[in-house]
Amino acid sequence: MANPDRILAIRHFVLTYRWPLVIVIGLANISFEWVEHTQANSLAARFSWEVFLFGLFYPLLAGWTLTLLWRWDKTLIELAHFQYLEKRFTQKLGQVPDWQALQTLLPELLCDVAPFKAIIIFIHDQNHDHFETAVEWHHPHEKPLNIPAFLTIDSPSTPIPSELHPIDRKIYPELPPINQYAGYCLPLGVANVTTALVMLFIRPPDKLKAEQIRVLNDTTSTLALTINNFHPLAAQPVWHAATLAERQRMARQLHDTIAQHLNLLRMKLQGLKGEKVLAEVTAVREELSHMNEIADLAYKQIRSVLQTLQTPTDLVASIKEQTISIGEMADVEVDFKQTGKAVPLAPYISHDVLSIMRELLLNVGKHAQAQQISVTLQWTPEILELVVADDGIGFDINSIPAEGHYGLLIIQERAKEINGRLQIESAPGQGTIVHLHLPIFQKP
Repeated sequence: MANPDRILAIRHFVLTYRWPLVIVIGLANISFEWVEHTQANSLAARFSWEVFLFGLFYPLLAGWTLTLLWRWDKTLIELAHFQYLEKRFTQKLGQVPDWQALQTLLPELLCDVAPFKAIIIFIHDQNHDHFETAVEWHHPHEKPLNIPAFLTIDSPSTPIPSELHPIDRKIYPELPPINQYAGYCLPLGVANVTTALVMLFIRPPDKLKAEQIRVLNDTTSTLALTINNFHPLAAQPVWHAATLAERQRMARQLHDTIAQHLNLLRMKLQGLKGEKVLAEVTAVREELSHMNEIADLAYKQIRSVLQTLQTPTDLVASIKEQTISIGEMADVEVDFKQTGKAVPLAPYISHDVLSIMRELLLNVGKHAQAQQISVTLQWTPEILELVVADDGIGFDINSIPAEGHYGLLIIQERAKEINGRLQIESAPGQGTIVHLHLPIFQKP
């Protein structure tokens, strides 16, 4: 029985050295025809025809046929090679123990796919709304690239494509021109949120083949999840996106159920208050008025919760709306003002600032017995300060009642989540002032 390995080895040898073999066979055929016709003393037209046929035409036909087979084999071998690379890529990423090991492994795996000369990986920092350099690698024989440490992408007209694409200065205006390389960007994302950008640089005339592009695109999910698992910055936008999505789902559910039912109840109670049948029934009218007040209060509370769950697009406008809503609900006069120029914040930071302000106002309404509250937003280039002050009964900050202590703990935890700092000033009979200090990112 024939040995398959031997057959494959012979096939590989024949296809690799096909043209030398064709030349040898052609020369052998010409020599054979020469000897045959010399012995027969018939070097005539037939000799020329047979030399052309057996010395040139048939060998060339065999050579082109073997070339087609060689190209087919090469395509199959390349496909198998890239499938192996993709499988190895996934397996290696699954064995990574920590971020330090991943930093070393990533350039190696990516260079197995294509001959990259430099690789830069940017991780998205949601707190500062920019991408910062996490991995920077270049070939030992290449000079380091002059790439900025931070990358801000703020062009909504040219969004980041979802797959591997050539680096476009319209999308990445802060990247300097790198003329000696052809640059590509591989965006990585989880839950429809871009968490990282892998910048890949290759030196012409080398260029990426279709299979190399396919392998890189097919490994983005695994690569994104691995980076998300080990790099703390990459995990932030995914967590916040999931949180915001859940808040939006809850807001829709509350609006479609409880809020609508309470609104219907309010309308029914208001209608009953005007019924002539009940005009003389004083007790019933009083009870209906009380029920109507409760329904109004519940409806306002639901509206307030819905506003809190939604992500504010304009922090200042949202705070104004909340101060009016909570002031009416708690029957307290709330004054709002701001100083300085407002700076756009990340959506989840705006949401948490709004939530902290709301909790502070609700705490004042429940415990402070205040007649007036002031809410101030103070913007500076480095710090946003939220100040909530009331003229209530105040308290001893060293012995906070258990009822209010829990609420303040929640507010302090929320402040820490956005790198903020909470400062409380209060004394019995002197009201309370709460300061939230929040750093604002500035481009380096």
